[in-house]
Amino acid sequence: MHSLKNYLLILLALVITGLSALAWRQHQEINALRAASLRSDERADLQKRVWTAQKRASDLEARLATSRRDGSDTAATPPRPIAPHPARRRRPAHVGFASMMDRPDMARLMAIQQKAQIDARFAPLFKKLGPFAGQARTSSSPAGRPAVDADWT
Repeated sequence: MHSLKNYLLILLALVITGLSALAWRQHQEINALRAASLRSDERADLQKRVWTAQKRASDLEARLATSRRDGSDTAATPPRPIAPHPARRRRPAHVGFASMMDRPDMARLMAIQQKAQIDARFAPLFKKLGPFAGQARTSSSPAGRPAVDADWT
C-alpha cells in the first residue's frame, strides 16, 4: 500500500539529489574557470614568488634556530621602524576642528546643523507633544513643528 506521503518523500529526495548534483557541477566549473583565468605567465610568476617566500621562511627559521642554539641575539636584529608616508603626516583632526570652530561663521553653521539633526530625529515626537507653553515665536521649522525660542550660537 503506497501512500501519497511516500511518493512525495521520494520525489523530494530525487529533487534534492538532482539539485545537489547540479550545484556540484557548477562548483567544479567555477573552480576550473578560476584556474584558467590566470595566464601561464601570471601563474609562473606567482609560483616563483611562493617558492621565494618559502625559501626565505626556511632561511629565517634556520637563523632563528641557530641563534637560539648559540644563545646569542646577533642573528635576531630588531626591525627598523617604518616611516609613515609623507602624505599621511598630518596634524590631529581635533586640532583642525578646534581652529575651525573658533570662526563665528563655522560655529553658526554647526549650530544650524545640530538643530536640523535634532529636528530630523525628534520631529515625530515634537509633533505628538504639540506646542510648548512658554513658546515665544510661532514660526515653523523644516521638520513641521513650531520652532522653540532658543539660541544655540
